[in-house]
Amino acid sequence: MDEKKVEPLKVAGQDHGMDLSEFFKSVMKPFQIFHGMLSGIIVIAVLGGFFLGGLWIHDIRQDTKKTQQQFELLNKNVIAQNQQNLILKVVDANLKAPIEDKVRVANMIYNMCLLKKVPPSLVCAVIEHESGWNPGAVNGDSGASGLMQLIPRYAYPYLRAERLPDSIEQVMEPMNNVMIGISQLADHQRDHVARKRTKPDEWMMTLHTYAWGGVATSQLFGIKDQRVNVPNMAYPQQINQLIPKYKEKGLE
Repeated sequence: MDEKKVEPLKVAGQDHGMDLSEFFKSVMKPFQIFHGMLSGIIVIAVLGGFFLGGLWIHDIRQDTKKTQQQFELLNKNVIAQNQQNLILKVVDANLKAPIEDKVRVANMIYNMCLLKKVPPSLVCAVIEHESGWNPGAVNGDSGASGLMQLIPRYAYPYLRAERLPDSIEQVMEPMNNVMIGISQLADHQRDHVARKRTKPDEWMMTLHTYAWGGVATSQLFGIKDQRVNVPNMAYPQQINQLIPKYKEKGLE
């Protein structure tokens, strides 16, 4: 009888020389690949979440900033509208003129003060002191005319700048008078600030110049001119005494 050769028992997965550990590696490899892909997806998702969250927070901040800016603009507009109405009330109570002229003069005061950065309370105090709100007032000695008592020869260059004729009638026209008077105050103030004679929010030197002229004011700073006696500070002080009256009415 032929003897049969007994072959050793083979374990599934041991074919082709593959041992057990290699078999398990081959079985687990797809799971390892899947796990790696899943981990990558999770990392990407987390990073994406952080990125999107950052964008969301940025958008919220931008929206908040935009809302705040809109609120500030609205608040400024409300304040401006309120200031314009207060000036109109002051003009209406003091200026003897038709209502349409009162409105035009009030708008001119408001717009010129805003443009030239001159306090409306100061302008109203100057008008009260100079003319008592009388647009027809004329000084027989100096020829100063209108609401803000402008000297015609100094007012004419401002009229020419606006392409208006040089005439006393144009100087006395209430809107022109206010426009030129506020412009003169602003020009004097800018000059004194540039020369470091005053601070931007102090108006004593400007009021002195408005009343007495630049040569007289220069003598307060040691620039002598024998033709001129230096006037005292009575005029600026008188204007300053009137300013609180208009501030109490709400004017800046």
